[in-house]
Amino acid sequence: MDRFVHFNPFDANFQDDPFASYRELLGAGPLHRTRLGVWIAVGYRECAAILGDMRFLRDHSSAPRWATRYNPKNKAVQSAAVAMLNLDGPSHDRIRGAFSSLFARRNILRYEQEIERNVLLHLDRMELGGEFDLVQDFALPVATDTIKAILGIGDCDSDIIRRFTSDSVIFLEPINAKAEELVTAERSYDELSRCIASVLERISTPDDALSNIREAIEDGTLSIEEAISNIAFVLSAGIDTTVNLIGAGFSNIVDKSLSASDLHDERVINELLRLSPSIHMTGRVAAEDILLGEHLIKGGSMVIAVLAAANRDPCVFDKPDEIDPYRRSLTPLSFGAGRHFCIGVHLAKLEAQIAWRHLARRLPFGDVAVTEIEYERRAFIRTPRRMIVRQAKRRLGA
Repeated sequence: MDRFVHFNPFDANFQDDPFASYRELLGAGPLHRTRLGVWIAVGYRECAAILGDMRFLRDHSSAPRWATRYNPKNKAVQSAAVAMLNLDGPSHDRIRGAFSSLFARRNILRYEQEIERNVLLHLDRMELGGEFDLVQDFALPVATDTIKAILGIGDCDSDIIRRFTSDSVIFLEPINAKAEELVTAERSYDELSRCIASVLERISTPDDALSNIREAIEDGTLSIEEAISNIAFVLSAGIDTTVNLIGAGFSNIVDKSLSASDLHDERVINELLRLSPSIHMTGRVAAEDILLGEHLIKGGSMVIAVLAAANRDPCVFDKPDEIDPYRRSLTPLSFGAGRHFCIGVHLAKLEAQIAWRHLARRLPFGDVAVTEIEYERRAFIRTPRRMIVRQAKRRLGA
């Protein structure tokens, strides 16, 4: 007899503490099926296998049952359809290749001092000594200013970028999208796309950050629509991922009583990344019948890889809820794996590391507490909307 699990990531109890649900699922096994026929992978090895197997497709349109009901005339829908995040095979590789040099580690390290200046600037602007919102007052402006610098789009209005970042999250959760959200996303994308198009038109020298993208348009590697769409989604991902990472990581820093000196240790940083993934889960569709462990995944089936659960799989990570810089376990799946491994991993990691280090210097764990966290009601991305931090009423030097 088939055994099914109840899995509703939009349930209030799940939203309050998803890790409790992950522990329960992990205790029952690494792979489960719901009555709707959706497979839920929580084991590390199962999730890694799904992400690394090109037969598990990111493009859901190839599976009629799970294809979205989006209006194809909606500009935001059209943009999402050509974003590398939602593509497979040669189309994905062609677009990702055009953007890869922008986010190569050697290029990102050129911005280390600028990121540090950004972090210190926004720390200085905050009202230290009482309460502040770590998301709105610090993480969001730091992430926005940094990705604008990386892409050379300083002229684009930050509010326009942030609106699109907030409104475009629905494309990570297509099954849950509402009609009014699509209309809002279209409006936001229209605003942002005009700004990006203007930047691309003004590029005149190889020193411009997006000069490679302009060249790719001119030589036919990218269409103008593909270029604008992917710049928009890189902006969105660069902000959302970093904001989530800084917020969730800081909460763990406070909870685990870490100090600024701890955050110079790369192994501690990696542990924070394991415990604090921005993307909690990601969806794939099986292109054909696939044997995963002892289970046969039928072609056309939806599979959800729960990365945040995999990162705490006790079969792989001993004492998975603790920070252990000396553990010898497999690489966490915080940034995915395989073909869709996060293109912005070096940027997100560097921003978070610099932000955490300076936060810990200004706000030693003995003088600070996270008093309130309000999350967006999302499942695939664990997005903090507000994170209220309270500290002692005395300012400590950096």
